[in-house]
Amino acid sequence: MRALPFQSMMISKPGVRRAMLLINFKMSRQCTKSVLLSLAIPFLATQVLAYKQEDLDKLQATNKCIRCDLSGADLGGANLSDANLHFANLQGTNLKGANLNWADLREADLRKADLNWADLREADLRKADLYGANLGEAFLQYSDMREANLREVDLEAADLYRAELSKANLEDARLGGAILKFASMSEAILCNTEMPDGRITIRDC
Repeated sequence: MRALPFQSMMISKPGVRRAMLLINFKMSRQCTKSVLLSLAIPFLATQVLAYKQEDLDKLQATNKCIRCDLSGADLGGANLSDANLHFANLQGTNLKGANLNWADLREADLRKADLNWADLREADLRKADLYGANLGEAFLQYSDMREANLREVDLEAADLYRAELSKANLEDARLGGAILKFASMSEAILCNTEMPDGRITIRDC
């Protein structure tokens, strides 16, 4: 096999410089994209659960905030009795121990909200989205949760005496130790649902 002439194997210095500049430029662009993406992800996550201060002020002043954005707000222990939060965004909000009796929470977004120990007696939660919310040991006597999304909700040891749960979705919900005396569960969806006695029902799976 004939060896190539030495001259044909040579690359001119200007050619090498151009090639190296092109490689460095491409690497620089790729690094910039990676850095911007890593900075954007936590920023976007923060934005999703960033409540509006003016909405929080409005709620505190009037006890009424329809369609407000209160996502991620700290309302633990707050007195929101009879509050009007129709259509409000309360995703990821801390409402632990809050007083929400008689509150209007129809079609509110309460996904992943912390409602542990919250007082929701006679609250209106019709069609509310409570996916993954913590309602452990909550007081839900006489509450109205018809057609509510209660998938993966923690309702352990909650008091649901005479609660209205007709057509509610209780798939993967945990009701261990909960009080369901006289609660209405007509057409409620029960799939992989833990019942008060600890058994798992797959009735509607």
